[in-house]
This record gives sequence, C-alpha cells and structure tokens, in this order.
Amino acid sequence: MEVENQGEPIPEEEQERIWERFYKIDKSRNREMEGTGIGLSIARNILVRHESRFGVKNTGEGVKFFFELRKAPQGGV
Repeated sequence: MEVENQGEPIPEEEQERIWERFYKIDKSRNREMEGTGIGLSIARNILVRHESRFGVKNTGEGVKFFFELRKAPQGGV
C-alpha cells in the first residue's frame, strides 16, 4: 500500500524520527490545525507487530508513505 501527499518534502535527517511518539517536523505554533504527533507512532507499532516492511520517501510530487502486509494463510490465522 502506498499513499503520496503533495506537500513539502521531509528532510532526510528527520525521516527516521517521524515514527517517534509526539515528534513533529513543523515545530511552529501558528498552524491552524495542530496534530499530536502520535499517528505515525501508532501505525509503526502496528506494522512492527505484523513484521511488515514500511517507510517514507520524498518524491518529485511530495512524500510517499508505504507499507506491506502479509496475506493470512487460507483457513484462518
């Protein structure tokens, strides 16, 4: 699964840190809507528990987030 936004790129040195709880790239307080910085941390924890490959990369259009999930075996868990 891939999701790409059309925003500002994430600096290379910040890409590993975005998965940390409460970490925000934009530290300014003048944004109309502020997030808590916890969403990507929750997503990372779910993906780690499922032993999934995931990441983020800058593209020419913006930023792409991606992850893989394994298909459950036939007949159940």
